[in-house]
Amino acid sequence: MFVCWTANPNFGIINKRPEDFEKVCAGIRHLVSIMNDAGVEEIRSALQALVPEYVPSVPGPAKPERAIPAAAEASAAGAAPSPLVQPRPA
Repeated sequence: MFVCWTANPNFGIINKRPEDFEKVCAGIRHLVSIMNDAGVEEIRSALQALVPEYVPSVPGPAKPERAIPAAAEASAAGAAPSPLVQPRPA
């Protein structure tokens, strides 16, 4: 639903966007099928796919830190090491 404001700031016109009823029902069925086993991010993604205006009111969990620093990955892949990373003595 969208509100188009008029010249008078106290009045707006509601424009309801048409939805494919079967698509909405399929989205709800998908949410029901994952609700007991899915993680928070998967459920939020499913909600955002179904309702584009959905914005989580509670932030998601922090992303875990990388187990392997990017410089170590680059040197393992054969890339030149960063000038800030000194190689270990042999």
